[in-house]
Amino acid sequence: MKAKLLGLAFLLGAVALAAAQQKAEVVFTDGDVSRKDATGKIRGLDIGDKLVSGESVITKAGASAELKLLAGASSIKIRQNSVFTLGEMSVGGSKQTVLQTVVGSVAMKFEKMGTIEPLLATTSCVAGVRGTEVELYAGMDGSSVVAVVSGAVDLQSGGQSVALAADEAVQVKPGMAPGPKFSWIGKELDFSKWDQSNLDDYLADPVAAALKIEGQLASYRASMNELIPQLAQQKAAYDEAFAQLKALVDAKEDAKAKDFRDSTVFPLMLTQATLILNIRYYALSSLSLRRFVLGGMYMQLKTRHPLDPSDPALTGFLEAYTRILKDFEDSIVPQLVEADI
Repeated sequence: MKAKLLGLAFLLGAVALAAAQQKAEVVFTDGDVSRKDATGKIRGLDIGDKLVSGESVITKAGASAELKLLAGASSIKIRQNSVFTLGEMSVGGSKQTVLQTVVGSVAMKFEKMGTIEPLLATTSCVAGVRGTEVELYAGMDGSSVVAVVSGAVDLQSGGQSVALAADEAVQVKPGMAPGPKFSWIGKELDFSKWDQSNLDDYLADPVAAALKIEGQLASYRASMNELIPQLAQQKAAYDEAFAQLKALVDAKEDAKAKDFRDSTVFPLMLTQATLILNIRYYALSSLSLRRFVLGGMYMQLKTRHPLDPSDPALTGFLEAYTRILKDFEDSIVPQLVEADI
């Protein structure tokens, strides 16, 4: 009995291990480049290092890095002052790699992909790719530009979608539908100038910017909250099924135990794993938005302007900021682990 139940535990562990399979290899670095692993530890990044889901690449000023996805011959070029994260979520029952540009500028080229192509993401949108070469820009205010060099992209944001073909681009504000498409031919976007323009807009109206971030976080929270009750139901069903399996094993009903394990216990286990994967995706996306975007906005406002309590724009921002942090603590933090924070 113990051996059979230990075998089941081993298979459960194998599912967890599959979620941590290597996803990318570092093929180039220049300057100050580091990695943040799933435990929260930050260390240097070197050529030949392998990255797994849950890890991030961080480049400082003047630094850059290039990754090669291990599934296919695809490349990811991470430019200076960027944070890029490898994630996962389940779509339509299939696990998909999520390549998220949290802040900064990243260029991706997809070749010889498998049957399941990765998803692209920023803190304000998610996009599917089809044989694509694409540029992603993620500003400090949470805004994004997605530009298609070749192939096609289907982008979703704010409950709306837009299809981009070669030489087309779109800008997305956090929590909002995609803006109008515009032509993208020739040189890459001047990221510094674009980001500075977004910063100027934010400083001119910090309350409006904070409300957009609040809307994006609300979208993540709503998606996550749809899944949490489902996970509780699946866990209860799994616990009951596992107890029945143990009873069959104790009774030495080996054939029935095997059939019940394969037909009932394993499917419940995999459904739980899928729900956990997606809840983690939304929780970690919320964390990135709170840490790198909202936190950065607060520091910009604090360092550039005195926090004058008589200024309605500043007090309005601080009210929204405090409200967002409280909601984050109440709804998102319970879905994170200590290493995330």
